[in-house]
Order: sequence, then C-alpha cells, then structure tokens
Amino acid sequence: MTRPALILLGLALMGHATANPQLPKLAIEGEAGMIIEAISGRVLWQKNPHKRMHPASTTKIVTAMVALESLELDDTLVSPADAKAVGGSTLHLKKGEKLSVEDALYATMLRSANDVCHAFAVQIAGSDAAFAKQMNLWAAEQGALNSNFCNPHGLSEKEHLTTASDLALMAQAAMENEVFAAIVRTPKRTIARSMNEKDTVLLSRNEYLNLDPTADGIKTGYTEAAGRCFVGSATRNGFRVITVVLKSKDAFADHRAMLDWTYQNYRLERTTSPTVALLDVPVAQGEQRSVRARPTVAVPLLARTGAEQSVEILWRSDIPVTAPVTAGQPLGEAIVRDSDYTVFRVPIVAAEGVTKKESVLRDLANRPAGANLSFLLGGLMLLGAVAFRRKSRRI
Repeated sequence: MTRPALILLGLALMGHATANPQLPKLAIEGEAGMIIEAISGRVLWQKNPHKRMHPASTTKIVTAMVALESLELDDTLVSPADAKAVGGSTLHLKKGEKLSVEDALYATMLRSANDVCHAFAVQIAGSDAAFAKQMNLWAAEQGALNSNFCNPHGLSEKEHLTTASDLALMAQAAMENEVFAAIVRTPKRTIARSMNEKDTVLLSRNEYLNLDPTADGIKTGYTEAAGRCFVGSATRNGFRVITVVLKSKDAFADHRAMLDWTYQNYRLERTTSPTVALLDVPVAQGEQRSVRARPTVAVPLLARTGAEQSVEILWRSDIPVTAPVTAGQPLGEAIVRDSDYTVFRVPIVAAEGVTKKESVLRDLANRPAGANLSFLLGGLMLLGAVAFRRKSRRI
C-alpha cells in the first residue's frame, strides 16, 4: 500500500483577537464523557474517552441502525415465542404479536423496549448473539473499534462494553439517517399493535426533550452496572453537538453543563458549502496543474469565542491524482486543522474536469505515417545542422 499523501494547501484566518485564552474547565459527574460537533466529528471536549464501560440502553442506537439497514419501515415485525422472558423496560409483547418496523423502532428508542430489540434480533439474525455480530460489524464500519456488543438491548453482560468516543462516532453516523433523527427527537408517539391494543402510547424516556427546546435526541440508559448514561444532541447558534455521558449520578445535569460550556466557548465562524470549492488539489499529467475541490457536505467551522483562530486545510489521499479528472470524481479528504490542533476530515470531490496533457510521443503516434516521416527527417536535419556548427567551431 502506498503511503497517503498529505500536502498543506492553504491557511485561512478566522478571527481577529490577539490571543488564544485557555478554555474554562468543565467538570461532570460522569466517569466518561465526550462532546463533538455533529457533522465533522470535531472533538470539543472529552473525559476518559477510551475507557471501556457498560453502555446500558444507549446500545439501542446500534440496534436501531442495524434494523433500519436490514428491514423496510412498512415491513412487519413478529414477536417471537420467548419475548416475555426479556426483562427490564418492555412493550409487553405477546407471542406472535405484530407491529410495523417503523412503530417497533419508535418503541425501541422512545420506550426503550427490550423485548422489541429481541424481536428485531430474532427476525433479522435468528438470535441475540447472531444479531450482536451484525451490531459489532456496523460499529466497526463507523470506526468504533473499542466496542463489543453481546445483545441488542444493553442489559449488562461482562463483555458488553463500549467507550464514550465510540458512542459519539456511532451517534454521529446514526444522526445522518433522517429516519433515525426524526425518531429520537420525538417526545410522544402513538403506534398500532395487533395485540395489547390499549398500550399504544409511547413516551420518550429522554425527558430532556421537554426541558430544552434546542434538544433533538438521542438515547438514555440505565443499569446498576452502567449507572446513568446519556447520548444527547442539541442544535444552537447554527451548529449541532453530540454529547456522551457514561456512569453518572445525573446524566441530564451533565448534558446540560456540557451544552452550556460548548455554546459559551465556541461560535460558528462559517460553514463550507458543497457548491463552493474549498481547496486546490495537485494533478499530474494534466492540462492544468491543479483542480478545484469541493466538500461533499456542508461543514461548520467553529472558532473559540474571543480567540484568534487560524485554519490549515490539507489534502490527503492514498494515491496521487492523475489526469484525466472528471467533475464529481472523489479526490480523497480535506483535513482541517485549527490553531488548537483539533483535526477533522471532510470527503472532497473535483469541482471541475481536467483533461490529460498529450505527450510528444503520443502526438507522434497519432500523426499520419507521412507526417511522422517528415517530422523525423526534419528532426534529423536539425540535429545535423547543430553537429555541423559544433564541428566548425572546433576548426
């Protein structure tokens, strides 16, 4: 494998203050925590980010995403015979009970119904253990490499572990799914069921949705081993952040403190646009030496409140870019690094096309035979004239 190219391409000022003051300290009760900007994944704050811990029902973020990628919303979920054996928070499913996948997803994320998670596992993979393998595969695809899921609901098992950093990555990926994002910002939902028809109203266990109008997700969790856990989301001042709190006495209070700290200390400087070029990428063998590249998503560029900020934009690719280049062609990543040395990556594509520069030999190959002979004779005559001049000078 070739070593990735990493080339510094630009420097853009993002502020006019004279110094970068130290950020105020943030203290939370939770044993681990994380704050990221939701689009770029930029880490704004962290505490024990890689400590492996019990996630409780925040597990269901992964369960819901595997279900969303495996089934259609209007498919029917059928309760297995052993649904009643699942403990904790449930929808009280009966054997053979049916509900739509969409309603089942609401039950998973709002009521935190463990029996519904088990029903998803059995229908999709045949068992909780087999479904957990799919969960681990999905997590790894998001870059969450320190997680190991043993069941779909989060009831404590010794090896059922994740980290604040992994949960932030997985929540970021999940919130990019419009259906998932719509579900987790819903405080109340009425569903249709084939049995237990009197129990159709779902109230979200995420009570923070009712406390903060900027809140838009995501999932609570609690077991004795895990303590109070929460993966939250809120959008203020033009940008969204995702928070993670693990093993806290009061996860909502921690989440509130994290949001207040973030929006007091960071501001939205500008947002990149998929329609506006972000940088120039070098091109080999092209009619022009570089190509304008644009990001594939609109990325908020944050700056510290009251601090001087500079942003370095670097290009990263596993292979060099060689002409011809077509508009929309993937060009690797733009790596954005600010003066706090915070780094995040943005996929980029060509904003325009670049044609390949024709070589002399290829030009000869494309000429008619007679033209090539004339060109060759002309070249020999020119070389002969040069040699004659050099010989004359020696005499």
